Amino acid sequence: MRLFYAVGNVLYFVPMAISIVIIAPMLVIAAPFMPLYWRYNFARTWTRFNLWTLRWLCGIDMDIQGHENIPDEPVIVFCKHQSTWETFYLNAYFPTPVFVAKQELLWIPIFGWSMKVLRYITVDRGARRAAIESMCRQARDRLDDGLNIIIFPEGTRKAFGEKPNYKIGGAVMA
Repeated sequence: MRLFYAVGNVLYFVPMAISIVIIAPMLVIAAPFMPLYWRYNFARTWTRFNLWTLRWLCGIDMDIQGHENIPDEPVIVFCKHQSTWETFYLNAYFPTPVFVAKQELLWIPIFGWSMKVLRYITVDRGARRAAIESMCRQARDRLDDGLNIIIFPEGTRKAFGEKPNYKIGGAVMA
């Protein structure tokens, strides 16, 4: 069974890579002509596809409880960042999510462009005070537009059980 899932893990990256190369440029090209909500539906479809392939090729399943507690008004969500999975889940099942991400991710072709058209909040981690001010300003704009903010308060991925080292930005933003 382990071999089956190991092969599935390798096979998962093939459709994911192909889907990124196809879907992301379509999103970037079509973005100026579609409302923001449609852009999120476009991205949501892609992330649900990825969650589906993770389930069928890698055996990764989920049981989400408490979904009914997500409020209708825009909120700031603090989430532990352990892998790519939670970014897929939050994008697929949370209404209009805007992630707070390091600015360097914008440099990744296709992926970074998609972040831009989805209005993600980017942070220059080298400019501490200016980064926090910019993040707070962008967060206020996104909340005013009815978008939900998702932030990983540790600022990076942490292994399960590893002691958290929370950054101040999320607390200041909230």
